[in-house]
Amino acid sequence: MLDLYGNSQLTVAQKDVAKIGAFENYLVEGSAAEKWFETLQGGNNAPATWDALEAAFKARFPAPQKAERTQQEWERELLGMRLKLEDVDGTVKVGEAEVYTYIHFAAKLLEVAHLAGIAATAGGIWQSRDALPEVLREKVPSTQANWTTYTTAIKSVDRTYLREATAKARKAQEMERTVADLKRGTPPLTPVSKMSTQMARAALATPRAPGPERTASPANTFGAGGGQGNLFVNREVSEVTKANLRRMVEALAKNMLQNDAQGREEYERRINNWNRVHGGAARKPLENTGYPLSPGTAAPLSGECFGCGKVPMPRHLRDKCPGPPIPRNEAIFRGLCAKFLRATAVNAVLEEESPLAWIDFATFEDGEDFGEGLSD
Repeated sequence: MLDLYGNSQLTVAQKDVAKIGAFENYLVEGSAAEKWFETLQGGNNAPATWDALEAAFKARFPAPQKAERTQQEWERELLGMRLKLEDVDGTVKVGEAEVYTYIHFAAKLLEVAHLAGIAATAGGIWQSRDALPEVLREKVPSTQANWTTYTTAIKSVDRTYLREATAKARKAQEMERTVADLKRGTPPLTPVSKMSTQMARAALATPRAPGPERTASPANTFGAGGGQGNLFVNREVSEVTKANLRRMVEALAKNMLQNDAQGREEYERRINNWNRVHGGAARKPLENTGYPLSPGTAAPLSGECFGCGKVPMPRHLRDKCPGPPIPRNEAIFRGLCAKFLRATAVNAVLEEESPLAWIDFATFEDGEDFGEGLSD
């Protein structure tokens, strides 16, 4: 402020006395600076030159000292930077552009390495490389001359490889979680989890000619739990339930999430809320509760694949879905939407030339009961 006034607001021809006299006009009324200036001018040591006033002002009101990190602090931050597996194949918005997450991560690594003063060295590279997701680490050589070559190696990893390797790694993680659940002695498959397996293996069939629905006739129509909601897969729901389900689907379609950092954060919040409200042992059927939809997937009843939640292009069978799998409850919910709302949505369709389009839900009439308890 003071430099701007002294150098820009007044011409060179103006005398110091005039500058000092006009200076008070630039001070906020009632401020500490104005009170200081009035006291200074009324005393015996009032500055007679502009340079003297400037020196006195800076001595009384020094510029605040900026908080700056040391190189050690920047290096500590650099070695703590992590890229999660679920983010490897995603994108992040930088300004107005969408940038692949792993490329943006590499750029940030190099930027912080410069701030830490080690960009021209190989210091810390091995720790950073060890922390990379395996799908990236195995494509980045362990021997690097400096952080520029290291981050360039990350950026150079083939996109197609990353997409396929990330999908496989996610499936492997899901399998590991399943095995861990079994080791912990979790309950056996519920009727709904059995239905999910059946849906994954279901063969496609041409639409049947109109006729009476077939019904299963098991020996015990109520199952082990008596008449407390144990129904079969080919059960029907009330028109009120269908109407509520359709409203739920419409609301979900208006609030689909993008597969970016913000979308994934919101998805985690919705999952946590759903588990808090509906995650107890006695859950209601999914057609009543709905289920959060994964970021980047298509809306229900849009012809999506029940394996990855996206509209498949080219079309494929669900058991041959190349994309990362959506959660089991989400797959079941999407299937229920297609079943109860009688939509022309396609679970998994064959190649373009095939006329076979819709899943025949009647193929699940094998006597397995469809209870209200839903499996994770």
